[in-house]
Amino acid sequence: MTRLATPFIVLFVAAFVAAQDETSSPAVVTETLPGATALAPYVCALKAGGGKPPYIWSAEGSLPVGIALDENGVLGGTPRESGRFAFTVVVTDAAKRSARKVLLLNVAPAPAPQRKPKVDPSTVEGALALALDWLARHQDTSALGGEPGRWEAAGFMRRCVGEQCSNPLSTSQFFDVGVSSLALMAFVSAGETHRVGRHKAVVGAALKWLLSKQDAMGWIGRPQRHGLWWTERWYYNHVLASWALCEALAASGDADLLRSPCEKAISRVLVAQNPQAGWRYEPGRGASDTSLTSLSILALDAARRARIDLPWRRLKATAGGWLKKMCDAETGRFGYLKAGDGGYAEPGVNDEYLRAPATTALAIRALQVLGETLPGRSLRLLATNPPVWGESGRGVDMYYWWHATCVLSVLGGEGWTRWRAAVAPLLIKRLCGEKDGCARGSFPPVGKWALIGGRVYSTALAAVVLGRCARAPAPDKDASENGPVEPRRKPPRSGP
Repeated sequence: MTRLATPFIVLFVAAFVAAQDETSSPAVVTETLPGATALAPYVCALKAGGGKPPYIWSAEGSLPVGIALDENGVLGGTPRESGRFAFTVVVTDAAKRSARKVLLLNVAPAPAPQRKPKVDPSTVEGALALALDWLARHQDTSALGGEPGRWEAAGFMRRCVGEQCSNPLSTSQFFDVGVSSLALMAFVSAGETHRVGRHKAVVGAALKWLLSKQDAMGWIGRPQRHGLWWTERWYYNHVLASWALCEALAASGDADLLRSPCEKAISRVLVAQNPQAGWRYEPGRGASDTSLTSLSILALDAARRARIDLPWRRLKATAGGWLKKMCDAETGRFGYLKAGDGGYAEPGVNDEYLRAPATTALAIRALQVLGETLPGRSLRLLATNPPVWGESGRGVDMYYWWHATCVLSVLGGEGWTRWRAAVAPLLIKRLCGEKDGCARGSFPPVGKWALIGGRVYSTALAAVVLGRCARAPAPDKDASENGPVEPRRKPPRSGP
């Protein structure tokens, strides 16, 4: 009898309690509110008990501006003022019975905004920061059919905001891999990688895009022969991409992502060398030129610094030996295809520009990383040909300025002091400013090779030069008058 009665007793008690809850008035259970901060999102769910659910909530009195209580009892919003605010909350149950309670909300003042340091474009560091920001803004995305991570030499303007940046109509569409590699090296030269730096996402996207352009054999940016994107000079794409990836590997140490692609790319550079000589457009076809030979040596040097095994002695004997033959003993000038030929220009495109000793600077840089003795006459040739803008930009040769800057910054001394005093102010003066709108932070696409590489090319190389100037400042003459000057740390013997 007792066992049968027990379930009925339990049900009776439960029904009685429920009836009591429904006949009792509702109550606001929440006692205190968590604090809020002005200009920061806030949310707090109020609790009620008793009465007959569902509950409807409302508020009376002065809530902070930006805060509201909805009918479900959620107090939230973004307060736009600070202070102590007392207000009454009202909860009403399904039987139209209400309960009230005064609550207090403390809103703390908003923290002082972190002021973004103003970039001073009149300094090397400021100009460099603006140049990198421009490159970051004009990196391609998936919008409008773009390829994330690429810098499009001829079509980057799709990323412009407002009035489009100007760009030469002669800019080539065949060298996006090479131009993107130069832009990537601008960031790496400034100490940024896909792991550290203000633009690590930009660097990461660039690496991903370049790796996507590597084929199964290891070539990067090699087009289908005589296809839509065919150019006989495609090896420029490969060697610059190989160099950029190896610099990124050396700087970041990310072997998981980069080591295998770098080894494959560098293996192709070695295959492309002409027997007992250097490199040219068509890998292994016999002819060599100073430009691609020197770039290949610099890419191999980056691989060596990234701890990729290389036949360095053989390279020094073959490629280094060929390079030394390109030097005119009388003038110290290195030729392009043969000693004393005066370098190369694109007929009908940039042959009206002044002939700076670009191949000389590039060859000396390659011999420098090979550990060869540098010809004194060649070094004097650089010293007597400082960077100049010239009438209508006819003196501009960023390619020359880049390699001469790297050579002289490593050598240091008075030669570097004079060169830096010429190139840094010249670039700072030509940096596009506020009045130039979207072009702010870029460099005008003028000069011998900017007509082919465009604004991205000019800005990337200018950024690399500014990066070298920032890493290797000239000795402080004023400080030397007041005592000994601390010896400056030399930049790496190579690098972007």
